[in-house]
Amino acid sequence: MRASRKIVLRLILGAACLQVAATAPLRAGTVPVAESFESYDAGDLITDQGDWDGVYVDAGVVSTNVAAIDALVAYTNASGTFPLPQEPHAKVLELSAALTNTVSSATGGVVIAEWLVMPALRDGATEGSTNHQVAFYVNTDSDVVIWRRDLLPTPTNAWLTLTGSPTIDTSTWTRVTVTLDYVTDRFQLAIDGTAISDAEGEKRDGDPNGSWFHMVQTNSYMSRFHAGGEKLAYLDDLVFTNRTVSYSGTTFTEDAIDNGNVSETKTITLSGDAFVAGPYNSGTHFTATGVPSGLAVALAYVSPTELTMSLTGTASPHTVNEGTSGMELTLEDDIFALENGADVDGSTTTFAVTLHDGLGVAWPNTTFTEAAANNGTIGNEITLTLVGDTFVDDGAFNTGDEYTISAGSVPGDLGLSITYLNSTQVKLALTNAATSHDGGSGGFTLAFQNGAFTSGDAGAVPNASQALTVTFLTQPVLTYSGTAFAEASNNNGTIGNTQTATLVGTTLAKSGALTLNTDYTITSGAVPGTLALSINSDGTDELTLSLGSSTSPHTSLDNGSFEVTFADALFANVAASDIAGSSESLSVTFDDQPTISYSGTVFSELAGGLINNNNPIEITLDGDTFTGANGSDFVADGKVTTNNVPAGLTLTLTKSSNTKLLARLTGAATENDDPDDDVDDLTITFKDSAFAADAAQVTGYSKTNLEIDFNNNTLAINTPAYSESFESYDDGYTMGMAQGWQPHGSPVVTTETAIVSALTSGFSEFPIDTTHTKVLRVTEETTDEILSASGGDLYTDCMLYMVARDEVPPGSASYQVAFYVNSSEKLVLWHDAGSGGEWLETATTVTTSTWHRFTVKQDQSNFRYRLYVDGAVAPVADAVGYADRTGAATSGSWFGMVNTNGFMSRVRLIGGDADAPTYLDDLVVKQTKPEYLTGTLFMFR
Repeated sequence: MRASRKIVLRLILGAACLQVAATAPLRAGTVPVAESFESYDAGDLITDQGDWDGVYVDAGVVSTNVAAIDALVAYTNASGTFPLPQEPHAKVLELSAALTNTVSSATGGVVIAEWLVMPALRDGATEGSTNHQVAFYVNTDSDVVIWRRDLLPTPTNAWLTLTGSPTIDTSTWTRVTVTLDYVTDRFQLAIDGTAISDAEGEKRDGDPNGSWFHMVQTNSYMSRFHAGGEKLAYLDDLVFTNRTVSYSGTTFTEDAIDNGNVSETKTITLSGDAFVAGPYNSGTHFTATGVPSGLAVALAYVSPTELTMSLTGTASPHTVNEGTSGMELTLEDDIFALENGADVDGSTTTFAVTLHDGLGVAWPNTTFTEAAANNGTIGNEITLTLVGDTFVDDGAFNTGDEYTISAGSVPGDLGLSITYLNSTQVKLALTNAATSHDGGSGGFTLAFQNGAFTSGDAGAVPNASQALTVTFLTQPVLTYSGTAFAEASNNNGTIGNTQTATLVGTTLAKSGALTLNTDYTITSGAVPGTLALSINSDGTDELTLSLGSSTSPHTSLDNGSFEVTFADALFANVAASDIAGSSESLSVTFDDQPTISYSGTVFSELAGGLINNNNPIEITLDGDTFTGANGSDFVADGKVTTNNVPAGLTLTLTKSSNTKLLARLTGAATENDDPDDDVDDLTITFKDSAFAADAAQVTGYSKTNLEIDFNNNTLAINTPAYSESFESYDDGYTMGMAQGWQPHGSPVVTTETAIVSALTSGFSEFPIDTTHTKVLRVTEETTDEILSASGGDLYTDCMLYMVARDEVPPGSASYQVAFYVNSSEKLVLWHDAGSGGEWLETATTVTTSTWHRFTVKQDQSNFRYRLYVDGAVAPVADAVGYADRTGAATSGSWFGMVNTNGFMSRVRLIGGDADAPTYLDDLVVKQTKPEYLTGTLFMFR
């Protein structure tokens, strides 16, 4: 039996390192490195980009899959955190086959690997490898299973299902963190931030019942990341980092009161590891050098990822000259849970300590800012404190005596005022109002002179001169979310949207509903028809404009526009004429009414009461869109009512696009006599839920004259899921119309010993689980009628005893999939590479006069197919094959269908003769994938 191949996520850890730019595409290099997939375009094939390499060119596709992106939103709403939080998270990587990137690390140290994943469950482990350091997957019980080395009692490599595993939900995103300690050759696996413990795991001190496990391969470095498989999985925010330490700041400053003390603290944050709990000792947990005399470094534990750093004691002396820019802190091994401090980025950092001499003018602020009223006045004052001298109180501070202004000037009509408060404090203010104050800034330098100080020596007072800035607010403005009102989607003359006007630079003086001709006026144009304009204020900074009621008529001929102008009374402090956007032109547009048309009105019988759905009746909507998802049935969803559908038949209306439905009659009519049971009044009436518009607004929303034409044919028509093993028929039975087989070709059930023995001796895994004692013998063309629904994926799986063809058969535009084996035993496919149907000889060898298993995957929506031979999970590929099912590129395993009607009609076997018959067994046609093509695995190695 061939092993089924599953999706694999593997880190192959073993040599070199990765570089990182936080949002750059992943490249081979030295850890740290990251990949958000945001720099690619949606649909980009990542293989051969950025040192990615895949077994197929479409193994990894950058995707905006709606379900995956919506799941990311749900992940954040559930308080999930991203490895790369700064990214927009609008794209993810879709995995469908083996994919590798040569990400690597230096020898030794600790590497943290993190990513988000939406996996699929796996029903069994792949074969482990001694090249894998770590491997893991999620089994069908939603538990994590890891690949690790068990040292006791005899060292063995084995898979272990973790008893402490959380349940992994394949429809949601999970954050995976793997900590790889190359010093001890052990690893830890965490799901959504919580490490998984197990009785067979170890604690960091080696005791049992912990979350650390031994690597299988112990070469102590990383060499690549690998993902592989056949079933879709999604990946985002792939990050490889070392442990890192960051600091909230690197400068300590003496307290303003000049006492030699430093009160401020810094926060130290650790990523990828945990701090051991304090207290901490200098020389054991950390080392500090270059500390100013009288001060000492102290570290305090806050949490496993956060410390505070402070300077204790009193600097002595504490003059400017005693400060330093070279105080160095080193975090030692014993402060980290994973030890090896030298391997932590930022574990050694240089700090500055600023001390001051104590004499001088203290400037708490050097900027004057316009008042909130936005009227040119200044809204703040600056109080100065003098240390080491006193201000002179002579009743007034005058320019030229106590101070001068240089290097600029006081802006506009403002005036500088300096007020004596006490011997050590004066207050600075800018008086009056500036005439020009629409944003921008100005400045000047204020220099105190000798007359300001008791000492009479301004040159001996530090900071006696200071550059000051004056900044003005931007003038107020009303900005609009939009200026267009549009008819609501139900197309009934109401308006479907509102607009908001946001005020910046001042505030609104009124809340609630505004009054026409008091708070605003209509200065030009008119509100169309009987619509009513209403404007509401939130009382702060936002106006909401809406058009209520409805109007008729409401076609595009009734579009209109008007201008609204707001009054002074609506705004605080500022006149309306000084506010940009206080007048705005607004437009109103209406949609023409939608219409429905039908491509035909007659459903025709195939046979036995079955209706021919090969060309469904197309229902086309113009001017609106159908609701719901593509593939949904409007009858089953209750979006239509129907009448006069004969018993035994079921009407389906399948959405194929936003403007098209496909009408079919499925099942078999219990009364199908021609002409007595013919129908000419089958009725379809759409409800409001079918459209964005109200149904009554859609021309043709009710159709009352659809017909059903019966013809008394008797050929049976099979439908998926369909299977035929031929075991229920007698030896020599000829398949006929009752089973859906065309009588020409005389397909006969046989128990020929040599043929049946060749089947059961050559294979142990079949499409159908039977005794396999009978097969179908074919000596010329024969056909089995199998009619599928339109669109979606369809799988045809069968056993064929192949006979070589000496000549190329004629192709046909009616063939979706066709293949044969030529006299060179090469598989030949009928396909469309972009210019019509043609035969393609592939490199795949198929031996003749023996049995083979063929599985065809048809994508009836994109008109592509794949072919699998003898249970291999890798499909047949060729340079002229498409890379993916949409046909975006060539060189791949997808082949274009020549017939693109989007559904199966029959299976036809052509060839063989009385001397060299062809044989068929286990014919299966269904929408679900054969077992051997399913599953998911995650692996590190």
